[in-house]
Amino acid sequence: MAELRTEAGLNGKDFAERLGWQRSKVSRLENGKQTPSRDDLTAWAQPAGRTDVIAELTGRLAGLETRYRSLRKQYSNGHRARQEQGLVGTEQTTELRAVEVIRIPGLFQTPEYARAVFTANAAFRDVAATDIEDAVRARMRHQQALYEPERSFRVLLWKGALYATVCGATADRMGAGASGG
Repeated sequence: MAELRTEAGLNGKDFAERLGWQRSKVSRLENGKQTPSRDDLTAWAQPAGRTDVIAELTGRLAGLETRYRSLRKQYSNGHRARQEQGLVGTEQTTELRAVEVIRIPGLFQTPEYARAVFTANAAFRDVAATDIEDAVRARMRHQQALYEPERSFRVLLWKGALYATVCGATADRMGAGASGG
């Protein structure tokens, strides 16, 4: 959305004025803090001079909504099933490349760290947290792949993820594989 506005040569303030919206709404939509409605997307395309992309934008929105419902359904059945799916993917992978900026990747988490992540995810998604211990055990099984010589792992981890408190300072450091402070 920001790309469309920028291509039209408009700043956020001018764009908001043309739409009759608050600047904060333009900012929230561009930064993913608010999901646009179909009407928002149609309105957005007008001042951007790109009514030709309305169908594409609304199609992407429909895909996003479908993905959200699918994830919500998966998580409503608990976290273990999702971890078991990931385990199958890990078993089929010989080379993994990843970037993580928020927290320690699952492959490197301690049980305490994983438990805190699952608990927080359940609370955030407002789903039952009945199988967290099973999910933790499944996540820990993923780590077996780290010791298999035919597998390669390249993970770029933002330093801030090492300092993000998820489950308490001691367990967080252990989850990061760090010793000491």
